[in-house]
Amino acid sequence: MRTAEHAGDEARRALVTALREVLAAPVDQEDLYVISDRLDRIENVAKNLVRLAETLGWVPDGHAARMGALGVEGVAHLVDGLATLPAGRDRAVAAADAATKAARRLEKAHRAALAELGRR
Repeated sequence: MRTAEHAGDEARRALVTALREVLAAPVDQEDLYVISDRLDRIENVAKNLVRLAETLGWVPDGHAARMGALGVEGVAHLVDGLATLPAGRDRAVAAADAATKAARRLEKAHRAALAELGRR
């Protein structure tokens, strides 16, 4: 996770640098910056969760695997949508919607895990 987060930081810096070099980006530069910032937040939260789990000596279970898979699915949808811009705006919107649905399923999985923990 740490390696992926650092790679994400590098990709974000590369994106910002590329934005500065482009005179007329096909996608609004502010939109691209917001996208890169929000992806960076996702990576940082994931990295911090891994650090917390390591500190607590927590061993992932089936719930964690499900939430991790949904997180990966959501980010994959975002990457797919970004790859289609600017020409594939409809596909990008559909990918963003799919990412949102994955995030909602992740939240539902998290609540299920908490409920099970409360029953123990």
